[in-house]
Amino acid sequence: PLAITPAKFLRDVEKHSATHAFLLPVEAWKVALHCERTGRRLPESLRHLFLFSAPITSTVLERVHALASDDMKITCAYAMTEMVPVAWIDSREKLGWSGDGDVVGRPVPGVETRIVGEELELRGPNTFLGYVGMQRVDWHRTGDNARIDDAGRIVLMGRAKDMLIRDDFNLYPGLYEPTISRIDGVGACVIIGVPDPETADERVLLYVERDPAVRELKRGERGICSGDTRIDGKARPDEIRVGEQLPRSGRSRKIDRTALRVQAAAGDEEAMR
Repeated sequence: PLAITPAKFLRDVEKHSATHAFLLPVEAWKVALHCERTGRRLPESLRHLFLFSAPITSTVLERVHALASDDMKITCAYAMTEMVPVAWIDSREKLGWSGDGDVVGRPVPGVETRIVGEELELRGPNTFLGYVGMQRVDWHRTGDNARIDDAGRIVLMGRAKDMLIRDDFNLYPGLYEPTISRIDGVGACVIIGVPDPETADERVLLYVERDPAVRELKRGERGICSGDTRIDGKARPDEIRVGEQLPRSGRSRKIDRTALRVQAAAGDEEAMR
């Protein structure tokens, strides 16, 4: 993984005449941007680039291919901590996809798939045994809604679980929202993600509903950085939006995350002013 700058990554590839490299999509995007800014191309020695994770957008693939030799191959792998890998597909086949959803390829040998409701479940010789303190896993529920096309390829149709992916970090809102809710002046809060249409990385937004019994947020944004309401640095939001009332739905009047995602994706902040 790219724990170094794009410039150093490229220098190391050239220094060692590396032929194969592994990157997350967001890391490949940063390398491509660096190459474009500096007017250079990817090193000639690089013959095969592996991109792990999902989604891997056509924008990322097109930008990387434009900076590489014509015969450089990019393999896009769909994988997760619980099973590595699940499926893979050549970038040119992926770029040729015109259907709905994100095609991630055919399962690797030994991996079994099934769709329960709309959610993809997996098992195989490379499946993890289970989470600590819980029962052994047979079929792993991925949290991805999916379908299998006529060619036997997995096509992702969105997330079933409430999880965000930013860089190499899986952010589970339910782990952090209770802590943030303890900040003076916070009546309720939700964390949502808005995918970047180019990199497919998540932009993390924190929506806060003021506590009407408290005149102001006494600790404000500093509350998530220190003290007993501090949260993991990688989980800190890119933006905090504060309003008098968040949208709610259903008999339980739960905060309507879907409505907030629609607002955020449309850039509509009027409801929070």
